[in-house]
Amino acid sequence: MPTIFTHALVPVAMGKTITDRKMSKRFWLLAIFCSIAPDLDVIGFSLGIEYASFWGHRGFFHSLFFAFILSFVIALFAFRKTGLFSKKWWLIYLFFFAVSASHGLLDAFTSGGLVLCL
Repeated sequence: MPTIFTHALVPVAMGKTITDRKMSKRFWLLAIFCSIAPDLDVIGFSLGIEYASFWGHRGFFHSLFFAFILSFVIALFAFRKTGLFSKKWWLIYLFFFAVSASHGLLDAFTSGGLVLCL
């Protein structure tokens, strides 16, 4: 089952595969954050949000739309010095989108810890 640690390995592996340039510590921390951020939805359990709810675990926050929003916001605010909407900015955005979307992909291979009793 994917964990915070295995999700965090994805951006490191992807980043090292696509470039040999030295990236900043901030870049790596943001990439790792994007890869584990969807699991912050477990906070909803303590707020009474049920597992199967739209806002529950593996709901909205594990969607491609959330990956789109999260990576766009990160690229927009953290990498504005690269020139907003330049080719380099779009490559950064696509990297963060892929990293964010990888979370849902990895989780799709598991039951999510939800055990159904018949």
